[in-house]
Amino acid sequence: MWKTTHWSQILEAQQQNQYAIENLCKDYWEPVYKFACKYYKNDAEDITQEFFAKFLENKWITKVSKTKGKFRTFLIITLIRFIRDKYQGKQVRFEKDMVNLKESVQIQDFNRYWIENLLSLIARRMHSKYQGNLLNYIIFRMYYYHAHSAFFRPEDIVSIDSLLDMITKQQTNIDRFLYCKICNMPLEDITYIKISEILNSVLENNNLNEISEVDVKETYYLTLIDWKVTNWKAFALELMKQLKPLAKKYKWFDHTEKYIINFLNRVIKNEDLEDSLNVPATITNSNMSTAQKNRTILEYVYSQYIEKYQIRLNRKILELHYGQFFVPYLNEDPSLAIIANQLNVSKYQIEKSLKETAIIYKEIMRDEVSRYVYPPEVSDEIAYLQALL
Repeated sequence: MWKTTHWSQILEAQQQNQYAIENLCKDYWEPVYKFACKYYKNDAEDITQEFFAKFLENKWITKVSKTKGKFRTFLIITLIRFIRDKYQGKQVRFEKDMVNLKESVQIQDFNRYWIENLLSLIARRMHSKYQGNLLNYIIFRMYYYHAHSAFFRPEDIVSIDSLLDMITKQQTNIDRFLYCKICNMPLEDITYIKISEILNSVLENNNLNEISEVDVKETYYLTLIDWKVTNWKAFALELMKQLKPLAKKYKWFDHTEKYIINFLNRVIKNEDLEDSLNVPATITNSNMSTAQKNRTILEYVYSQYIEKYQIRLNRKILELHYGQFFVPYLNEDPSLAIIANQLNVSKYQIEKSLKETAIIYKEIMRDEVSRYVYPPEVSDEIAYLQALL
């Protein structure tokens, strides 16, 4: 699945090797697209496509040199200049922002997107590497890549063939429900990415308790995976505007994630938010418990920050049915003891597995970085990326 060509991939691309060129464009499409999204959201896809088309047409790859810096640096500077030329005269403010390329915030933004993309590439290779040893892969993902959301990532599905085989047997209502989602899919569309998208749509748009033979319960209290938040301080300021009396009551003034969750869970448990927040009467009903009412109200008022309770419940139901095919999500930060308890194995086995996978992970990271960095500079590049992290 993965062909690693190290710095020679750059050299092959410079010789107009079509396979090498396509791989470069495919692997580094994501950071370019994310960068374009930040500054020109509505035109991001067009900018990305045009940039790579121009990149190929003008044979810019021939200008990359191991003596002139890293491919990553070359790509971002080329991208910035491309956008600047494209919008010259239209976006004066953007033009001024781009004056100091090496010190600019834009360079930092791109480097962050680059790291995200690099980690994603490494994760996919780890996924491929450990198809024959799923327990080691699951332990690795739970410890180093634990989910911050109930939604599935492609790498959270550990064996797509086994999962689909179980679904197609249609032995349960959940099997039959999911089978209807995939039965007409062309074979080439059955990928980890596509299946994760289907499962996420199910999480977001259904109540699986209505069709499951087993009635599953889940806490209404907020956990670490119930959030859409990217700016906790902004969320805290919004909470303070509407829940200031309760903030004083519970002596909550800290704007960090941990304290916000703790504060809101005390509110969910002890308060009646119908008295504090102005919401339509149809949002709740008399059959709901206090905790369910309060959680529902918080989801309604702060929908841009809090995920629906139903999403986590649906994920729990799917894990109940297909747990052996998914990397389990955790409601708390992982520890050796928590993972050992979740997987019903010893802490010693967890430690041994993590040592083994850490070695492989480092090798793959070095391998991936070697694809765009001249070999003697690989260690420096990894150190630089780790410092940014």
